[in-house]
Amino acid sequence: MKLLRSFFAIAGILYTTVLVAQPATAFEVTGQLKGPYSGRIFLYFEDHFRQKDSISSELHNGRFHFSCTAGLPVLTHLHMDQTSIIEDLFIDSKRVYVVCTNQLSVSNEGKDTMNWLHIDSVGGSKLEAEKRTFFHSMGIASRIDLDKVAPSVYYQRLGSFVQRHRTSKLAAYLLSISTNLNYRQLQSLYAGLDSSLNHSYEMRSAFKLVQMKEHELAGLLDAGKPFHDVLLPDAEDKIVDISRLPGDYLLISLWASWCAPCRKESPVLRELYTRYKDKGLAIVGVSLDESKPKWTNAVKQDDLAWPQLIDTSGYRGNLALYYGIDAIPMFFLLDKERKIVMTGSLEGIAKKLEEVQ
Repeated sequence: MKLLRSFFAIAGILYTTVLVAQPATAFEVTGQLKGPYSGRIFLYFEDHFRQKDSISSELHNGRFHFSCTAGLPVLTHLHMDQTSIIEDLFIDSKRVYVVCTNQLSVSNEGKDTMNWLHIDSVGGSKLEAEKRTFFHSMGIASRIDLDKVAPSVYYQRLGSFVQRHRTSKLAAYLLSISTNLNYRQLQSLYAGLDSSLNHSYEMRSAFKLVQMKEHELAGLLDAGKPFHDVLLPDAEDKIVDISRLPGDYLLISLWASWCAPCRKESPVLRELYTRYKDKGLAIVGVSLDESKPKWTNAVKQDDLAWPQLIDTSGYRGNLALYYGIDAIPMFFLLDKERKIVMTGSLEGIAKKLEEVQ
């Protein structure tokens, strides 16, 4: 583990580099949306989804328009509502044109719907064109499909890209979404990026992923390891100690109102709760929302009947930082001693519960 510690001692210095402001540039994003949807479409910068940077546009006959100001190039994100799939979009010029398609996903016997936004084409952004070309070279359309690519193939392709584009934000972005790679692969690619990227959002995101994989390698998420307990408030601001919640097994669900994949899991969680609540299973939701009203509204909308806690520090909170969490949903199944039984997908945890009940 000495090598890991020395790497992160150096990387930590890089991560805390003072941010360098980029000159602000006015730009426009014009787009067309195909498919069923009649609300507003939203755009936000980097990780500012819950801040005032998030802007919206009305749809007129499926067309939308944003007028923005930011330091270019900048990573932006398009979405349609609080439960929509989020699409990443690089902007590096004053005028960008986007064509999107929306599809409605229906679940829970037709009671729940979710907007699946997909960017079909982009004009005016060289960086976005390079991103889409990189994905298409592996037969996928976006980061959502990365699990369809063999890790060895992705590592080889990304390694070649990093060598050719060491100073590109796109290279750091592609590394930051490489959840299918292991720690050693990520560490090698991270070391290949130029120090001029240290101040960027993309580089910080890449660092977080490498850190999370380091934690996995250190065994923090291994079965039998004690859960890193935290104290968090509920909706009435009462502080709750997770380790003291009753139940022979405790399922911790990390989620947020703005996380579409999280909301999609709500029917499965309700089914597990109904099936096992009288057989020793307790569930607690831990939201990474920064907005309490949006959180409490989502709890009500999704009919989440188990205890709910919130960490308004989000990914900068105690629990997320300890485990290097930078993506949700995430699930922990704990035993009676509050040691980790397993983490991973809700489907896998459901199978485990069938075994132990």
